[in-house]
Amino acid sequence: MTTAADIRAWMRDTMTATGLTIREWASRSGVAPSTISRALNADYEFVTSGRTLEKLARGAGVKAMPFSAIEAPPPALGLLPIRSTVQAGAWLETDLSDQSEAEHYPAAPDPRFPLQTQWLSRVQGESMNALERNGRPAGLYPGDLVHCVDVEAIDYRPRTGDIVEVERIRAQGGVRELTLKEVEVTPRGLLLWPRSTLAKWSSPIELAPVSANDHSDPDIEVRIRGWVIGVIRRF
Repeated sequence: MTTAADIRAWMRDTMTATGLTIREWASRSGVAPSTISRALNADYEFVTSGRTLEKLARGAGVKAMPFSAIEAPPPALGLLPIRSTVQAGAWLETDLSDQSEAEHYPAAPDPRFPLQTQWLSRVQGESMNALERNGRPAGLYPGDLVHCVDVEAIDYRPRTGDIVEVERIRAQGGVRELTLKEVEVTPRGLLLWPRSTLAKWSSPIELAPVSANDHSDPDIEVRIRGWVIGVIRRF
């Protein structure tokens, strides 16, 4: 069975052999830079998916090692971890130093994704309280739990109307912040919208495709990390 350490070693060897930087390799592979930087971090909690590793091999022009059994194990029957609190509004910083055992909640994993990482996030804030689905109110409120699946593990392709958990990474990975938004696909990239009754939540986040010639701040990266596939409302 291929281990995370095997994958990290292959990635480091590939970067040494090709001379690619993380940003260049990500651009050639069609992935976010954090996809590579996180996998190189020995403390990263999830194993990189087979599809992503195939993309990285093609992007670097090298032969992929024979990965096997690399997908995340299925969640415990009837339980999902509450991974973090996510802000429906401004960015909310995630505590990377928290070593406490993850809280779990009785919720069934989605059988469409039997081997992919799934989790719950606790909603905070009101920027998604006016969300609609099929013309009906479907707002997200403080205390709700959104059910997410790892976008990299399912080779996710954003679609207009999707609800996503978005991550902003700053300070060379030292600061991670989360928010919830609705996707709009445009010719220039993605717009990630709040849907709120409050006027202060009315502007989208613009998410352009990754490019090797991107002149934006290299110390800030914004990426979709989870596709929201359900919500649990607790009373």
